[in-house]
Amino acid sequence: MKSELIKSDPQNLLKLAIEKGAGLEQLEKLMALQERWEKKEARKAFFKSMAEFQKVKPSVKKDKKADYGQGKAKYNWASFDSIQKAIDPVLSDLGLSYTFETIEEGKLTIICKVTHELGHTEQTQLSAPNDNTGGKNPIQALGSTNSYLRRYTLSNAFGISADEDNDGNTVEKEPLEKITKKEIEDLKGKVIEVKSKEALTELWYSNPKYKLSKEATKLFTEKGIELQ
Repeated sequence: MKSELIKSDPQNLLKLAIEKGAGLEQLEKLMALQERWEKKEARKAFFKSMAEFQKVKPSVKKDKKADYGQGKAKYNWASFDSIQKAIDPVLSDLGLSYTFETIEEGKLTIICKVTHELGHTEQTQLSAPNDNTGGKNPIQALGSTNSYLRRYTLSNAFGISADEDNDGNTVEKEPLEKITKKEIEDLKGKVIEVKSKEALTELWYSNPKYKLSKEATKLFTEKGIELQ
């Protein structure tokens, strides 16, 4: 029986092999084993820190307002700076950081990479065309889309709700008129034309009257989307 216990992690095995004069082939195998072990440990540490972040996730101040006019969506949202100020100190304590990669190929793609100090990285990405609304010049259009995508990829990466405030201010407080038959007929045509659930969801939120109409609601639910 050995007088002492030998730690079995790859680093100690490699050290022991060197001390015993192991051959090059054996050392290479142990080095590969150590690399795989370190990657596994880094991955475990990453998800442990991410789970811890969810426990202590700070509130993000919604410092901006969106108002699409009478009878339409009206809500508060958190800017990129507001998200950073809230989460950066917590992430630092947990050994987590994030970076962004930008790809321009017809449309803009932003990749948010979250990395643990031990080396493991996970990423999330979103793409969108340049925001040409409001008479923006090409640089402004690119900057607007870049800002939008960075905010959303960062929010998605850490499970942060940075958008609509469900505090009763999502629509105007003035009573809404009932949806008309013409609006229902127009909606039927729009629902048929929509090709994706994402676009259908966007259509649902585009007019608060839809939520007040059983007929309108049925048109959406029959297409298989979950309404809130």
